[in-house]
Amino acid sequence: MMNMQDVIKRELTNIDYFYLCSEIHQQVINTNGRLDQFYLYGENLDRFIFRFRTKEGKKDLVFNPPEFLFIRQSEQVEMQTQTSPFVSILKSKFSNYILKGVEQLQNDRIIRLRFENGSIVLEGMRDFNILILDENENIINSYKKDERITIGEKYSPPKSTKQEISKENILQAMKEDEKIVVAITRKIALPAFYVNEVLASEGIDSKARTTGINDEMKKSIAERLEEFHMNLKKHLELSLEKAKQEKETEKEQNKETEKEEKKTERIVMP
Repeated sequence: MMNMQDVIKRELTNIDYFYLCSEIHQQVINTNGRLDQFYLYGENLDRFIFRFRTKEGKKDLVFNPPEFLFIRQSEQVEMQTQTSPFVSILKSKFSNYILKGVEQLQNDRIIRLRFENGSIVLEGMRDFNILILDENENIINSYKKDERITIGEKYSPPKSTKQEISKENILQAMKEDEKIVVAITRKIALPAFYVNEVLASEGIDSKARTTGINDEMKKSIAERLEEFHMNLKKHLELSLEKAKQEKETEKEQNKETEKEEKKTERIVMP
């Protein structure tokens, strides 16, 4: 079983970001959420709240990299009183605009929030950043200055050093002579938290070295990890598709309701 103490202590992973895209879609996009406010808070002003006005009330997208990114009902928070060019630009560009889409970039801890007039990119790694992009994905401004970031140029996500999650890549990673968890997570876009769960279910000590595990067991581990990733991805894709269909159905129902109301108005007119 997963230890919740570990969940609380660990940093968010690429898989968590994948799941959070689904949550943002269901709780904000599917309820026609408009960006209402953007706040900085915390001692170093390095914690962020994107407040959306939705059909179900106000929702906060809280970004505290690298530990937290989550959706909640709006809460009172002690905010900064001072402003900055970055905050002013973000607010002036996106305030009152509807969030149209959300996607994970490069299977990494990077999420793009897409509006009709541009995008906001949240880079949630330890060396985090927030970027404001125009409709053509050119950089308008960023929370942090970085040598890879040039205002006016096309945005390019930080290069990932990890390989895609596949049976072949995992088997290749396990050819290195080191602790099995290190061998896998160093090269594959899988968090140690999930690798440890699979190893425990196979009865393998997470501190075991790859050289002490036979080929048959390595194959089983690789298959289990690939299956875990594919099942998770399929589940979230189905959730997103369901949410999309529900929104389309709601639109059609609203159209029919409007038609009926117009018919009624014509009937009661003298």
